[in-house]
Amino acid sequence: MSKKRSKSPARSDQKLTQEIQDALKLDNSVPEERIAVEVSDGSVTLSGNVNGLFQKEAAEYDTKRIRGVRAVTNLINVSAR
Repeated sequence: MSKKRSKSPARSDQKLTQEIQDALKLDNSVPEERIAVEVSDGSVTLSGNVNGLFQKEAAEYDTKRIRGVRAVTNLINVSAR
């Protein structure tokens, strides 16, 4: 008789939000205070304003690395200097 594996419970949106915010704080290239994080059923929306495309891309990369993130919508604006 084979055992059924129980699926691990999905991480709560609140926990994912905190983990994403923590990851952004650890990345020196990301101005985390200028980025808003919203999570709904594991789908993440990033918004805000940054000075360079590399900051926008770094925030998305950091977010995608968090276990439990299903999708990322990156609405961060890059400001013209």
